[in-house]
Amino acid sequence: MSTNSSSYRAERLDNPEESLFIALMKEEWDKVVEIFEQHTVMFQDKKMGNMMKATNERPNLRYDESWSDTALHWAITNGAPEDKVERLVSKIEKTGKALETLKVKNSRGDTPLHCAASRGSRAICSRITRVDKSLVRERNNEGETPLFSAALKGRQLIHEYLHSICHEVDPSLPSELWTRSNGDTILHCTIRRKEFDLSYRIVELYKDQQIGRFFNTDGHLPLNELVMIPSAFQKGILLIRWWQKLLHFISYRGKLRENHIFVARLMDELVKQDPWYLENKNAKDITDIVNMRLYPFMDSIIQGGRVKKSTALLIAAQNGLTEQVKKILHDIPVSIHDQLL
Repeated sequence: MSTNSSSYRAERLDNPEESLFIALMKEEWDKVVEIFEQHTVMFQDKKMGNMMKATNERPNLRYDESWSDTALHWAITNGAPEDKVERLVSKIEKTGKALETLKVKNSRGDTPLHCAASRGSRAICSRITRVDKSLVRERNNEGETPLFSAALKGRQLIHEYLHSICHEVDPSLPSELWTRSNGDTILHCTIRRKEFDLSYRIVELYKDQQIGRFFNTDGHLPLNELVMIPSAFQKGILLIRWWQKLLHFISYRGKLRENHIFVARLMDELVKQDPWYLENKNAKDITDIVNMRLYPFMDSIIQGGRVKKSTALLIAAQNGLTEQVKKILHDIPVSIHDQLL
């Protein structure tokens, strides 16, 4: 029995496909690199699910999505040391099919560069983009580029690095690089996640593109997203419930003052980029105002069981943000005529 068991193990180790799968699952990264370097052509685009078929392993539902990963996806996502991942990329680069391999997507539509951006590894992102900078244009199932993935995870340094690569690829920085399928920009997402320092940095980086004027498919501007978070504002904290205050102070201990500074700056910039306010900034009275019904995709707020349309000023007023109401009225006097539709 012992002899049969030993010969079975030896047989498994003689099968590179099975050996690589087992090494990946056990996170034995030295062994992964060794096997991959010996059989690069065999494994460069092979999915984990296909490798698993070479074993007698039963599928683990916990890894269902991951079976669509290649060895490179898996290594990046599961924390393989950066130098090991770089060696895998180097071997792929020598096959003559590097770009094709690095465009392979998993079930979420992510390329290895998406995974590296989400992980927050500058070294891996740099190594992959050295193969071909155009990989920054690849979009996943949600329409997100690697740049978007970095911002979504709050990876500020990686976002700035990928932003520089995107600028090299296309200096105009078209919106498809930083907008996903539902119209969300990276700014919508970072505001929603309360990453206010990153949000303000994004406004600075995309000032020429006026990222604050873009609506998502729900009609939300980044400005609307901001004023829907009362706790983002210094006086807004007073308006939330006691347990929400406690959670807020625990979550942002030591960062409250810094957050409020970034939020104030963010508010200033986003008010200036609101498209309806820009359209009507020179209006003298109500007769000069462009009909609000022409204001596309306005924010939808559910009130009393029916949908109403609202602007940033009205959302701020609804949430009791008096300082922000005063700010909008001071900067854009015509906003006094904002109305629910």
